[in-house]
Amino acid sequence: MSELLDEFARSLATSMPRRRALRVLGAAVVGIWAGRAATSARGAPGRQTHTCDTNVRTLGWKYCTPATERCFPTCCPRERVCSVGPSPNGCPILVSCCNPCNPRGSRPTPDGSCGPGPVSPDCAPKTCGPDITRALDDAMGRVRSEFSGWSTLERYDACIGLTTLPGAAISWDIKELGPGGRESFTRQYPGCGTCGNSVQVGNDCHYAGSVNYAVYGVMMRLCHDYLSREESSIADWFSREEMLELVYIHKNQSGTQAANFQASNEWALAGYQSGSLRPTPPGDRSDCTKRCSKAYSGPGLTVRWLPKVIRPR
Repeated sequence: MSELLDEFARSLATSMPRRRALRVLGAAVVGIWAGRAATSARGAPGRQTHTCDTNVRTLGWKYCTPATERCFPTCCPRERVCSVGPSPNGCPILVSCCNPCNPRGSRPTPDGSCGPGPVSPDCAPKTCGPDITRALDDAMGRVRSEFSGWSTLERYDACIGLTTLPGAAISWDIKELGPGGRESFTRQYPGCGTCGNSVQVGNDCHYAGSVNYAVYGVMMRLCHDYLSREESSIADWFSREEMLELVYIHKNQSGTQAANFQASNEWALAGYQSGSLRPTPPGDRSDCTKRCSKAYSGPGLTVRWLPKVIRPR
């Protein structure tokens, strides 16, 4: 860890583009996190890293049997059913991950294979969350309108927060689409959001956390254009390239690239380049095969651009 921080210090002492500095700082933050995690893992006697540990942590898999000092864990994808066989050597053997949607192989059997059985009710076609196209367009318009009325100090304060690590990742979001809000928001209409944390924008279904980045793109463009007009020396901190560098850091904080990294880039670029939803990025929730029957009809989306909160009018 000390070597990583030494490298960070040496890098800061030399001239470099801000994008390179951001990447170095981001790596340092991730490295510190990973070092702590590794120290914690080493504290467990007899525990080794296994494929299941990686899949559970990064892909959302589930453990079928736990690890012991003698036995590695077994695991299956979250949507599958574990079928665990006998233990000839003292360790359970996972033979199959049964498919609850396949009537010919949905039920675990004693020998660890999958036999015929009932299909899970969860196998019904999954429905996207509510259509927020108009509400999102309105929220992005309010951000532009509010920013134009802020004082010089208020604008600088909000803009600097977007690019100052490590707090940049939590200095902004759409409350209903960000962490802690999307889980309940996307299920507010009965029968909708059954594929989890999804919303419809335009004609496609999207992960709400990806759509959230549209407003980040709007914010970064507002700051870039304003600071450029003011001939500020930090205007280039808010360029398209700098924004993508920050998205990279946001989506790699755990040391593993987030599944919606590419979609987040596309939404951030949509907000940055046009300040609107057009053109709308392609959907990233292909498992949501049905549309919600109703569009979002609530009071509107709340945007947090700390220290400001931009509420629906």
